Amino acid sequence: MRVRNATDEDIKSIIEMARDFYAHTVYDIPFDEGSTRENIETSMSYELCFIAEDSEGVEAGFILGVASPFLVNRDHYVCAELAWWVMKEYRNTSAGIKLLKALEGGAKEAGCTYIAMMCLENLEPDMIASMYEKMGYAPAERTYFRRL
Repeated sequence: MRVRNATDEDIKSIIEMARDFYAHTVYDIPFDEGSTRENIETSMSYELCFIAEDSEGVEAGFILGVASPFLVNRDHYVCAELAWWVMKEYRNTSAGIKLLKALEGGAKEAGCTYIAMMCLENLEPDMIASMYEKMGYAPAERTYFRRL
């Protein structure tokens, strides 16, 4: 499994994987390809957009992050995950961990002090939480959503 920075040539496949990711969320906002493309391009501008490929070059997953100033001290930045997705057939491979490690490395290079990761409540959250904790992550906040 190889992980690399995404390029413009990867945008179309990341959009399709994002469509698959979005189908597993609880949100009912229509999927907008243009918005998805802009978010991917924003992540790429921070060099926080990575793609995993198998040995034959088939896309296995992606991870997107953005860097923003920390609320109480603009001298420090946090990398916030926008999306992290591994295609179902690659979930028991090294793809997910390699993507996360790539994002961590990219965040360090971007000058981030922290990285904030999430997990979908309807897609093995206990397993993801356990993996995060094994990698040194600690719970800091919970996110709750309500349709307005």
